[in-house]
Amino acid sequence: SDFMRAIHQQMEARIFFPEDKLQREDDAGDVMFLLCEGQVERIAPSGHRNIFDLGATIGEYSLISNVDGPRDDITAKTTCAVMVLHRMNMIDVLKRYPEAKPHFEAVTRRFRAGGHEEGEDSSWNIYRMSCFKDCSSRFLYLLDLHLERHIFFSDEVVVVENTEGEDMYILYSGTMDVQVKGIKVGTLEGGMFFGEMAVLGLVKKRSATIIAITLSDVRVLSRRSLEEAINEFPQELARFEELAATRNRVSLERRNGGRVRHLCSFFQDCKAEFAAAIADDMQDRLFTAGQVICHEGTQHNSLFLIHQGAATVACDGKKVSELKSGDICGELVAMGFAPSATATVTASETCFMQELPKEKLLEVLGRFPEERQQIRHVAALRMEWKHAPRELQMFEWVSSSKAMTNLLEQLMTRWIFFKGDEILTQGEPGDSLFMISLGALEVLQNGHRICHLGSGDVFGELGALGTSKTRTASIRCKDICDVYVLAKEALHHLLGLHPTAQEALRKLATVRMRSDVERNSEKHILLHCPLFQQSSRKFLDRISEHMEDSLFMEGEDLCKQGEKGDTMFILVKGVLDVLVWKEGANVKVNELPAGSVIGEIAVLGLANHRTATLRAQKVCLVQVLHRPILMKYLNEFPREIATF
Repeated sequence: SDFMRAIHQQMEARIFFPEDKLQREDDAGDVMFLLCEGQVERIAPSGHRNIFDLGATIGEYSLISNVDGPRDDITAKTTCAVMVLHRMNMIDVLKRYPEAKPHFEAVTRRFRAGGHEEGEDSSWNIYRMSCFKDCSSRFLYLLDLHLERHIFFSDEVVVVENTEGEDMYILYSGTMDVQVKGIKVGTLEGGMFFGEMAVLGLVKKRSATIIAITLSDVRVLSRRSLEEAINEFPQELARFEELAATRNRVSLERRNGGRVRHLCSFFQDCKAEFAAAIADDMQDRLFTAGQVICHEGTQHNSLFLIHQGAATVACDGKKVSELKSGDICGELVAMGFAPSATATVTASETCFMQELPKEKLLEVLGRFPEERQQIRHVAALRMEWKHAPRELQMFEWVSSSKAMTNLLEQLMTRWIFFKGDEILTQGEPGDSLFMISLGALEVLQNGHRICHLGSGDVFGELGALGTSKTRTASIRCKDICDVYVLAKEALHHLLGLHPTAQEALRKLATVRMRSDVERNSEKHILLHCPLFQQSSRKFLDRISEHMEDSLFMEGEDLCKQGEKGDTMFILVKGVLDVLVWKEGANVKVNELPAGSVIGEIAVLGLANHRTATLRAQKVCLVQVLHRPILMKYLNEFPREIATF
């Protein structure tokens, strides 16, 4: 036949004289000898001897497989004419005549059954392989029916790098080398497989060259056969996707210096101990283009690491960002910062990922606070994607001036806080102003909840305006909070350019200080004034409704000596200096503490001009009672006149 003629053309005619060596113990042993004339002796490594005469074939098995250990020693006993066939020459002929390959495979199986190789019972099969252990027996049976058996000889190339292919190969027995760009990068043995990404249609070209080192028994699964099986058992697709994801991850880990070092790249060079702690609990996942990784609003309890691929992030159906290799997602829910997914993440191309369960993540992060802080930072950036900065006019103290809002946007910073975070701690120093764009917070004094804050509220104004050097309460997040922060220096720069905003902010600080005083003292400040100590509670209630709270900063005057006045001042908080004009200068003659009452005579109409200047020594909260208000209620409560 044409095949036999091609083999004959590849055979080399050689002459050996008596005692010449046809093959030594240390030769490659990849040739077959056809004895055309003469006699040879073969001595096995065990010492067993055989004599071969005209027509004998020696080394048939060596032609198709490497043999471990020393080779047979073959010596010419007489002058011999020999035809020599090298393994690579035979493989080249088989490539040209693939229809002849089954014959050699059948011969190979007979050799194996005869004890030249391990018996069939000791080889692998898909039922014994760990990668298929969770698959249903019916599915495996269906796959087994479609597997094609192929025998590959030593040095035979199974697949070639960068060539197209869509089959998966399962190695039942034998050994193969994996080469990338001509360099050996790995070894495959019985029970291993390759081509899982090709059979899923994820890649069109082979990423490596596979060469059989020993006689290899292989089962080939075509893409069409897998699709038919998956159509009947769709739930089994996840198993093959996981195999592909694992292969990709292992390849990347090898390229990046190992498993731990590769994981460290996801967490900004985290400690190797942290990467090692989470490595064994991560599950390999694969998502094809268009497949949703997580849906906005749904509950999931995992952190995802993107080893390769790209995905889009959308909030309320609107794309807000993209993820790429080396990014993570799902950290908000996994760390308990959000009850459900805050965005929809969709693979824009095939994504090879790892999934880490929430329970394991939290357990490990409890031991590694630095890594926890890094993931918090990523989570904060995610929240900035989801929530664009809101209109600053939602804050009452911010004017509608475009110049002011533009400047405020430049000066402020945006912080994201999570449930349980304590933004301010009572008693600690602080001078920044906080504006709540989104979220709910609780205000605590001495461990007791006193009120709640939400979107549009402001806190920290007392410290920012200089009315308090330490925080008067603790502020704790009840859920995720998006907060704008303005440092004291930036705030004063802003207020210097926009004085109307300063007045609005001072009013806010005044109300806050007044509520603090009421919580910690008697409701009626008037009771501390001798003028009102005999008055009824009902009368005081009515007057208090019309008293004005005013905030005076350090150095500001409540009133000046000689000016007209008909109001009474009650110093709720702070210290006032009493100044009298003498010899061309204001001279301090007294100092008034909190609780002092000034101007009783003026409010009763017994004096029309101020007898001294009152100046705030430090920030002062003052309640002001105007004479018309007092007179109105004295008319309504005539019995109170007697007390005055």
